[in-house]
Amino acid sequence: MAALAQSTDHLVFAGPGDPFNPHARGETETLFSTLAGITNSPNSITSQFFPDQGPKANRYFTIGVDDFIIPEGERWIIEEVRVVGNFTDNGSPQGMNLFVLASNGAGTQPDTIDIFNDADPNVLFLGEGLPFTDADFGDFVIALDAPLILDAGRYFVGVQPIMDSSLFGQWLWTESASAPNSGMTIGNESAWMENFDILGNGACVNQWGARVTDCAITDPDDVSVPERDLAFEIGGSRVTPGITRNAPALLTTSEAGGETSFTLVLDGIPTETVNIQMTSLQPGEAQLVVGEDPLGVTATVSFDTNNWDQEQTVRVVGMDDPFIDPGGPFVVTFAVVTDDLLYASFTLDDLPGGNLDDFCDIFRHDNAVDADASMPSASSNAGRLAYLSTADPLGTNGDGSTEIFLFDTTTLLQQQITNTADRFFSRPFLSGDGLRLTFSSDADLTGQNAAGRVEVFLYELGTFTQITQTTDVNGALAAGISEDGGTLALLSADDLDGANGDGSREAYLYDIAGQSFTQVSVGPANEPTEDVGELIVHRDGEAATYLRGDPADLFQWHRGVGTGNLIRTGHHTRIDGTRDGRRISFISSDNIDNNNPEMNAELYVVDFLSAKRGLPITQVTSSASATVEDAAINNRGLLGFVADGFDPVGTNGDLGKEFFITQMGSGTFEQVTEFADNQATQARFEGIDLGADAKQLIYSFNQDLRQRVFLEGVRPGFMLAVAAWRGEETNTVLTLMPMLCEPAN
Repeated sequence: MAALAQSTDHLVFAGPGDPFNPHARGETETLFSTLAGITNSPNSITSQFFPDQGPKANRYFTIGVDDFIIPEGERWIIEEVRVVGNFTDNGSPQGMNLFVLASNGAGTQPDTIDIFNDADPNVLFLGEGLPFTDADFGDFVIALDAPLILDAGRYFVGVQPIMDSSLFGQWLWTESASAPNSGMTIGNESAWMENFDILGNGACVNQWGARVTDCAITDPDDVSVPERDLAFEIGGSRVTPGITRNAPALLTTSEAGGETSFTLVLDGIPTETVNIQMTSLQPGEAQLVVGEDPLGVTATVSFDTNNWDQEQTVRVVGMDDPFIDPGGPFVVTFAVVTDDLLYASFTLDDLPGGNLDDFCDIFRHDNAVDADASMPSASSNAGRLAYLSTADPLGTNGDGSTEIFLFDTTTLLQQQITNTADRFFSRPFLSGDGLRLTFSSDADLTGQNAAGRVEVFLYELGTFTQITQTTDVNGALAAGISEDGGTLALLSADDLDGANGDGSREAYLYDIAGQSFTQVSVGPANEPTEDVGELIVHRDGEAATYLRGDPADLFQWHRGVGTGNLIRTGHHTRIDGTRDGRRISFISSDNIDNNNPEMNAELYVVDFLSAKRGLPITQVTSSASATVEDAAINNRGLLGFVADGFDPVGTNGDLGKEFFITQMGSGTFEQVTEFADNQATQARFEGIDLGADAKQLIYSFNQDLRQRVFLEGVRPGFMLAVAAWRGEETNTVLTLMPMLCEPAN
């Protein structure tokens, strides 16, 4: 039988018109091929299972195998193998044995000889007696009975027709030259093996050998160099594994049960089940659900070879809480858990979200029909509010006098801190952490104000401290407190530090730790008795801005520099500023830079950072007849202001007095309130506070004809309109988070 080990009887090419050509058949993609290396006079070698030879339990076989390589990053779905060969006569195989085997470390041969043992981990595919299509007298297309999925690496494929060993009943596999995409270079050849010493030279019995070099399986009469590869193609499809997630940039839910969703799907078939596990890090704000599973902190979607290309939907449902707040942020994290090594290498970025409060406005006194609440002040993050009210929400203000209240927006704890009989209270001011509060009053809260003058007080942890003890009939007026709570700002005509001999009203800072006053304002030499009308404190007491005279000029003071520096002369009112003092907002009717020829009261911002570039003042509002009456600015560049006759976006048809917001540099305005002004009833706003770093609006407004305190968030779309804001201290760009608040109905 040795003479039947090779033949040159048949020549096959897979040309465009050949039925063996997969592209002509419109079938699977050719993933790998050595057919281009077939010469004009190819040899063919034995690779066959002989059912009529040897003991029944161990029939004789020969097996040739050749390697193929899957590139890095690719995954193949192998559906068929095509081989070129020929029969010694009109043979008819009973079926085809097909093998795909793992390579040894050197890439020279398979890593197992137990090729009929599908339990062997190196036998990646074993198909025995598979049906086949005879494309042309020994050219076979063998379809796998199940697709084989393989990742990057080197593998070996082998085929065996099942045929008797009669002289005219054998099949021979055509040799091929090493092709560029074969994965083997000349000299690194296909492998061969037989299970009995019959056709070979005895060197490759039950062990692999290099087919030509070790086993001498080629045509001995061919004087040319033997071709080292075998002629075959791998058919199927290429897969690029990946995970596609379709999700909004910001998951938005609401405490009223509003929900959103996102989908997940795999880009390519996996070799093992892929589980994508999701966790809501803030389950009090939002939870997850997939299909009919219960709502929970975690959820999992699973993909396998059957459903990998089917999108799965994950619902994100907002959770309610007992707080009246501007909503809460949440984050959904992802973990890919699988034994599929390619998919195990994938990660998914966290998804941010926001759970919108079901009612953003804080309506503190809905049961106090005849009561008012006004003059609010907020901590930096708006977590605590202080305000004046005549209501009796706790049963401790039965006489309906004006008192100071504190409210914690997180715990909903409300506290009445004063209890007097119809005394005067100025607007209270909170420190950044909300633990210190300053205000003015003519009440005798400490036993030191028997004269009943308006004095400045400090409240901390349930204790009142009287800061001033004035002799001037007008007393002292609290004007603010520094962010760190260490410095109070106040106005007084008293000579509090020995530098106010003329008795004009001056601006002072009071250092709480040192219990000392510093006069930060000095009257002009030609008008020494001009009063200071407004004062704000910056940089934890290291700077202050104030207005002096009528019309009021704008000054700024810095510790160590001496008296205040004149910023500009003219008409100024309602000053506010960022906590570092680098941006000051004010209202003016001056025709600054010739942009206000009507001399209306418009809103401006002095930008001391831009001043170095020669652009110190920005006009924020501009209209033919509007009047801006009050304004505030915070560190985030958010401006809130009250204007009469102003309609920048077409929502104030009656041109009444309303509250508006804008963001520095955006040119975008939004109307916050809606009040039907008429001659009998007009909108009234008392106190605007945006908090140093808050994204909330705190204001007092007569919405129902009684003054109420509102805490309201900026709708998401507004803050997203301008995506970045230049930081106060650095040149880095800080991304603004949108306000997480649904508009109140």
